[in-house]
Amino acid sequence: MNETQVKERLISSLKMFEGGGGLSVGGLFLRYHESNGKRLLDVTGDTLWSPKILTKKMALKELEEIKDLFKRFTEVSMEFSNFTSGCELRFHLDYNYGMGSKGICSEVLGIVTWDEFYLDFEK
Repeated sequence: MNETQVKERLISSLKMFEGGGGLSVGGLFLRYHESNGKRLLDVTGDTLWSPKILTKKMALKELEEIKDLFKRFTEVSMEFSNFTSGCELRFHLDYNYGMGSKGICSEVLGIVTWDEFYLDFEK
């Protein structure tokens, strides 16, 4: 996707958020919702690796890449940046096995947690 396409997609995501939905943009899935008075934005990306060979170091690097890509989104669209500035951002790395996804790890408020699915494979 070029920058114009990303910007258009981000603007579309704002409309989807109003209805409580989510949208894939540039390799990330964005889902907005509200809970207990908080505005939450889940930002999810898929790992490139099988959990059988994925180390925690590799997973953390991919989680940083998800955060970096999201930051670029906020630089592309001022409307998107303004909307997300008041949200609690929750970053997730998933393993997409073709018929669904399983969690690897998440970062919320700077704290990384590891999903049980991944810990079963831990080296």
